[in-house]
Amino acid sequence: MARYSGPRGGPKVAPNSDRNFLKVLESLEATISSLDEKKSPVIQEILAGDWLMMSGKVVKKVEYFLSELLVVRPIFCRTVIRELVCKFITPPTDIEPANPDEISLSERKVFAILHRNLKKIFDAFPTYEEYGVKTMSSLFPYMTRGPHVHYCYVSNLLTCIGYMPHSKMQILHIIIHKLGKIDSSIRRQDVEALNENIEASKDLDDKVKLEDGGFENIDFFHDDSFVPNPLIDTLDVSLQGVFEFFEQDFRLLNEESVKTNDKAEVLNYFKNYVNCVFDKELLPCFGTKHAQFLFFYATSLQPEFPQIFLDSLWRKVDSVSTPAVLRIQAMSYISGFLTRAQYISFKTVKRWLTKLADWANEYVIEKSYGCHWASINLQAHGCFYAVCQTIFYLIAFRNKELLGSRKASAYMRTLNLGRLVTSDLNPLKACNSAISDAFVDALNQHQISYCRTILERNQRSTIPTVNAGLDDIGNFARQVTSSTLECFFPCDPYLLPRTKKWIDPIYKTYEPYLPEVKIEKEERDHGHDVVDMELSCSFSSDSPLGRGSLKLRGNILDSLEFMDC
Repeated sequence: MARYSGPRGGPKVAPNSDRNFLKVLESLEATISSLDEKKSPVIQEILAGDWLMMSGKVVKKVEYFLSELLVVRPIFCRTVIRELVCKFITPPTDIEPANPDEISLSERKVFAILHRNLKKIFDAFPTYEEYGVKTMSSLFPYMTRGPHVHYCYVSNLLTCIGYMPHSKMQILHIIIHKLGKIDSSIRRQDVEALNENIEASKDLDDKVKLEDGGFENIDFFHDDSFVPNPLIDTLDVSLQGVFEFFEQDFRLLNEESVKTNDKAEVLNYFKNYVNCVFDKELLPCFGTKHAQFLFFYATSLQPEFPQIFLDSLWRKVDSVSTPAVLRIQAMSYISGFLTRAQYISFKTVKRWLTKLADWANEYVIEKSYGCHWASINLQAHGCFYAVCQTIFYLIAFRNKELLGSRKASAYMRTLNLGRLVTSDLNPLKACNSAISDAFVDALNQHQISYCRTILERNQRSTIPTVNAGLDDIGNFARQVTSSTLECFFPCDPYLLPRTKKWIDPIYKTYEPYLPEVKIEKEERDHGHDVVDMELSCSFSSDSPLGRGSLKLRGNILDSLEFMDC
């Protein structure tokens, strides 16, 4: 039986012995006034025991002892806070629970005791809230711990917000920071493989028929040996806790605003979310694939939220004092939200498209002098190319609304796209090739053909000469790569199976409109074979593109993240 030492010089006591545990506490109570920092290991060892699983009498005794201890000797606050927060981490088990997002009754009782005592401490000593937040961050489970451990820890941190309102944004910052790290370490291919296996299992269940009380013998067409990346479920269940918190938090706040007939508080609340959490944690992060959808969902909860969010991003794009990488990143989020958010009206999309086109045209007038169409300077004009790519992406993605009628075509002429694409800054060359191709095809179908000429000219300028040596070809390939905008598509399709239910109803998928168009594109890069890319009405491609040999499915506009930018 595991044992732990009681007070120094005292007897060894079994942690599950109620009588011995009570004796230790009574002996400490008698000497509370004389306890100093040297006795911190004793307090730490007692709280690290299994007292939460003992009888109610022991639990009450420990709570009483802690209250008396901290009143008389508040120097132990840090030790007590750390040990209580440490109990948010559930003990390891040999088998992961089948439903990691379900907290058992015994766990709920334990967590309730912990929160009751932490609330007492922070109410009595509010200055220790900052230390409590730091402790929550330092004790956050490592990503390889199981999904249930993460779900319990995240749920407990969100519960702490209820009695630590002044630390709310810091706690959310911790959670999203840690989940963002997990998200960045997961390959999108692994999540796609998991979804394919799930779909295959569903199809199998549909086809299997019961015969004589058993299953008939059929060929399994899904991989029974498939082992999913455990981090996927960890991220999925953890994000579920945050989605639930956002829903409840904004619902309660909205109910209060309805009672007081004052919506300003709700709007300021959301602005605080964006400024304190999104701007500091998600915007600077390049590799996340799912964590940013927390704000994609939160922005849908009030009709005023999208404009607040987009305006916040645009201020960064339009500010020359913002680092270039953040300006481009902010533009990527504007692009993703305008194309993918169902709750953003087409009127809003047109207004933003006009705003972006006006900004880009003014930039061409001011900055194009001295440039040459064959030379792309991303360091000097990266933000301009990001804005142009957003314009091209919007037109390609929503070509049916923007080009499908005479009235829409008349609106398109007001954007002065001709000035943009024919300028010496040559944005078609700098933008993602898939977006440029789709944009040019959309315009070509509506008798706007000058873009095709420019695209073909750009392609000719990137063909190495026959007499070039291997070193020249290598240098040329690096030059071509450096002249292409590095792309990030934060609103590419959400794939996590458990939390898709929060995103699917508000997410706009690409709806094919263009007739079949074939484009042949040659890529000669370090001995790669020639790739023939066929864009049908669904923009599908089975060619290995991007960083690796991922086989793309669906339309190309739904798979842009894997293009080699």
